[in-house]
Amino acid sequence: MQIKTDYPEHPDKIVIRKNEFSPEVKEIDIWNYYDGIKNKLIPELKGRDLFVVVSPKTGQKIYIRHPYDKKKNFIRINNNDEFESYHSGRTVEYHRTSPVVTDEVVFDMDPGSAATFQEIKNVVQLCLDFIKSQKDFKVKTEIRYTGKRSFHITAYLKTKKKISEIKKEIEDRLKETFKDHKDIVIASNKPSGHKVNIDLSPMKENGGHVAPYSLRVETGLVCVLVSNLKNFEKDDAKLEKIYKQLTGKKFVWNNEKKAYLRVLQEINKFGRI
Repeated sequence: MQIKTDYPEHPDKIVIRKNEFSPEVKEIDIWNYYDGIKNKLIPELKGRDLFVVVSPKTGQKIYIRHPYDKKKNFIRINNNDEFESYHSGRTVEYHRTSPVVTDEVVFDMDPGSAATFQEIKNVVQLCLDFIKSQKDFKVKTEIRYTGKRSFHITAYLKTKKKISEIKKEIEDRLKETFKDHKDIVIASNKPSGHKVNIDLSPMKENGGHVAPYSLRVETGLVCVLVSNLKNFEKDDAKLEKIYKQLTGKKFVWNNEKKAYLRVLQEINKFGRI
């Protein structure tokens, strides 16, 4: 009997370095995290052109945009079988891309190196106020902590347009609204100091933005939807906290809870049992 398993080849290999928010994250930890929360992640990926980030060496990032067996088209993950094609201890991040015509507007808060987390949150709130003041947006708005330093805001237009047109129109409005604001810039370059750029760079064909519930290579934190911006802190995006919220179960680090699959891997080398 032939047995297929996507269990990590090297469960004890460190993929994400230890830092102030995360312990060392090993292949087995990444595999167990996504194995537990995939029913939440897959709906966020469904129907989208995607790319993934794999990490062959500790801290390394390689962007994969096309299916492993093809040289064109983007990755698509619409169901569990398609997810399993990429689910491994080395596939760390999942990113969605933007289509040519859309009603979705993604605002990326791009902070200067000296901007504090609170200063970034202040700009997020100002951007939310801007969106509410625009009559062509729907009420629905999502705030996502990216799992790194900052946030994305996703807002939805009442009608779909070409993404290039949306970007220009919204950028012009942002520039007019915040032209005299000392802490906000609307530019293509990363700002300096404490300033924060409200950046629309994801607003282009196949422009990427990290998917909710995706891990991040740099921090080991999770991209999460934020319902209470005022009280949100980076600690709220720790892997073990998000895992508990999504599954109701405790996350156990370095836990080979499916260790029997190692035996199956060895059996698979012979092709039969």
